[in-house]
Amino acid sequence: MNIEKALTLGYSEESQYAETIHPGPLADNSCQVKSPSKTAISIRRYRLYTISNTEPIKEFKLKLAVIQPRASREFPEFTLTSLEGAVADSKLHDVDVVILPELILPGYNFPKRHHSMAQSLNGEWMRNLSKIAQKYQCAIVLGWAERFEGTVYNSVTALGSRGEILAHYRKRQLFGAMEQKSFAPGRSPSPVFEIAGYKFGLLICYEIELPEYARDLALRGAEVVIVPTANPVGYEHVQDILVPARAYENRQFVAYVNYCGAQNGLAFSGTSLVAGPDGKALAQAGHEATALYVKLPEFSDYPKRILSTQLDDLRKLTDQSDVPHRE
Repeated sequence: MNIEKALTLGYSEESQYAETIHPGPLADNSCQVKSPSKTAISIRRYRLYTISNTEPIKEFKLKLAVIQPRASREFPEFTLTSLEGAVADSKLHDVDVVILPELILPGYNFPKRHHSMAQSLNGEWMRNLSKIAQKYQCAIVLGWAERFEGTVYNSVTALGSRGEILAHYRKRQLFGAMEQKSFAPGRSPSPVFEIAGYKFGLLICYEIELPEYARDLALRGAEVVIVPTANPVGYEHVQDILVPARAYENRQFVAYVNYCGAQNGLAFSGTSLVAGPDGKALAQAGHEATALYVKLPEFSDYPKRILSTQLDDLRKLTDQSDVPHRE
């Protein structure tokens, strides 16, 4: 298929899977996008992509919206209003799942907020998000600070298009002093759940960097791994190397959803992406606030010769060796 390159400062890979978004009357690449919501903040500022096809694209079963917001100091009430606008805009592009970064409620780099604002799974945040998902008939996945029986967790929740909770997961592999001070580690692996015929799993930020977590999900049948993250500047090797490697070695799609900009002194590296099972990006953002609308192809669309066979080939490891060695 002959695809023209995306005309954007943020992403220039060829891809038939990224949604075509035409600027129309909007002349500036980072101009405000009109939406049904009354309030718009940095999460609403999208970089516009133009990708042209010379052949019709086949039907796809699932479309993701990867929302890379500019990190904000706003309080959760304002963020929820903006989040609804992002969902409304995404639904205009026939999206099935909207994905937002780690701890978007109440904000990643605000440790005092984590304890003072954390809510329960049946609290106001989740009730409002459930209404938004039901209103727009769209699944939502996002990271937030959860309080359960007096303990605070770094959590991610997947809400279905009827507002129901499809999956809930607490981050097990906390990263750095701030997270380790703010949160208790989760104890349970991510559930594997289904949306539009695809099997999903959840990880949070640092966990995708450790091969065991994605491999566990693959062995349990997960085809799409959603990873809300808050990856800072200086750790771009995660997007450049590790996320594509996880997708390739496990034959999975990996949606890695980051912030851009800075928050309370911490600068984020942006470049959110959806990597396919061939280890290549279906779409990737740059360093500005961006909405990526990404159609997932069928696994059968990929030639078998380019997909990893590691899951099938890996031999069971034992303590025995056939190599002579000293006791």
